[in-house]
Amino acid sequence: IRTAIGQFALEFEGGAIRVTISLGVASEVPDQATPRETVPGETLDDSADMPLLVRADAALYRAKEEGRDRVELSRAVVED
Repeated sequence: IRTAIGQFALEFEGGAIRVTISLGVASEVPDQATPRETVPGETLDDSADMPLLVRADAALYRAKEEGRDRVELSRAVVED
């Protein structure tokens, strides 16, 4: 999604404005299937008591703080 949106430019007053998007993504995975490694831009949150939407929102704000036009991930380990 981020890459596709980044390919567009809006024409405005004779110039082009590049469009970007920052995304915050959160997921929950069962404890037994979760590798402890993280990928760049990912936070592994061992406390799964935060609602999924709250963690996605926090990831979005991290994306904005880290320079925009990026995706930040938050993954919680939950007991199955």
